[in-house]
Amino acid sequence: CPVNGAAHFTCDGCMAAHVAQADSLGGDAFDRIVCCDKRYTGCTGSFSWQEVMGHVDALSAETLRKHLRDAVAVQQREAIEAEFKQREAEREARSEVEREALKARRHIEEDIMALKCPRCGQCFGAFEGCAALT
Repeated sequence: CPVNGAAHFTCDGCMAAHVAQADSLGGDAFDRIVCCDKRYTGCTGSFSWQEVMGHVDALSAETLRKHLRDAVAVQQREAIEAEFKQREAEREARSEVEREALKARRHIEEDIMALKCPRCGQCFGAFEGCAALT
């Protein structure tokens, strides 16, 4: 693992054991394998999948692929949940606008368009019988 000009050695057995752990994945798209010496020396190096596959057994490689599938599934689920939350917020914002529109409509229908007694506010079909207007 060459990092900053200083290299350290990792045997194939240790590399196989390392890639079998879920925290061995790195990179934004899980396209790199972090150096197994990271937890001991703080090494910031990483390997490509091609580099690692040449040094691990079939079982470790399959375990690494499983970790990759799991990590990608978690990432996709988080993206879907974030999109759902965004749509929910947009719906609530739209609902607030719709509620305001409904309130304005009710005001027009009930307070402006309806015939009401100016004194008591009672609705009626005609002005006949209203004591305030007679």
